[in-house]
Amino acid sequence: MIEHLQRYLDESIKELELTGIKREAAEIRFHFNKMYQGISVIDHTYEVIVDTGTGEVVGMSGSFGQQATSFPDPAKAISKEAAEATMKKNKSLALAYIWNGTADMQPLLVYHVNKEKGIETSIEAITGAVLEGVQEKR
Repeated sequence: MIEHLQRYLDESIKELELTGIKREAAEIRFHFNKMYQGISVIDHTYEVIVDTGTGEVVGMSGSFGQQATSFPDPAKAISKEAAEATMKKNKSLALAYIWNGTADMQPLLVYHVNKEKGIETSIEAITGAVLEGVQEKR
């Protein structure tokens, strides 16, 4: 499967990260991110679809045909701690109630940071669990 995908990738792509597998009735979908120097390139994703009966690749989609580019040097990056401190300073956490599809249809109390398009990362205020990609229902 990787060999099939590599035929269509830019020659500069040397690393891929398997980010998910979704099984459906007659197929399995494998999701990959491009990586560079061990770091995920979030907006360069690929999907390979394999027929479960034959094991053959029946489809692919993704960031094919994108030009090679130069990446910033990760050695020059600020520390994770500095990034977290900046985030806390610029994006204050606020208590909120959200509906998170719980079986008992009860809201969760969370600390959250607003992000684009209603998607946010939240911390469940009672347990401290991180809830990523929570969709606000409006």
